[in-house]
Amino acid sequence: MGRKVKRLEALQRKLPRLIADALRDGEELRHQQLCDELEIVAEDLRFLRAEIAASGVRQYTPEDFTKGDMALIRREWRLVMRVNKKTLAVQTAYSWTQKYPYHEVTGHRGPTQDPAA
Repeated sequence: MGRKVKRLEALQRKLPRLIADALRDGEELRHQQLCDELEIVAEDLRFLRAEIAASGVRQYTPEDFTKGDMALIRREWRLVMRVNKKTLAVQTAYSWTQKYPYHEVTGHRGPTQDPAA
């Protein structure tokens, strides 16, 4: 659901520009179709956000993490190397870091918490 919310948010930002272009170009039918689509997108977002809130799943944000924390991603605890606005960069077994969006994070531990917890 997190990926779908992000996609719909991007569409919600894009549609007003398309509506303005259609209005400027005198395309009344296209303008109305885009306005209808914007209403549908807004309703879908309200529904998805309500479902996510009702599920009780913790939604993590950049404010929840600092470098050195541990994040549970795809059933593995990973060391946080960098906290970004939209993603967490975590250590891998290789020489690079891997980025994951916050909707994929399912757990958090501070650097001093017991790894067995």
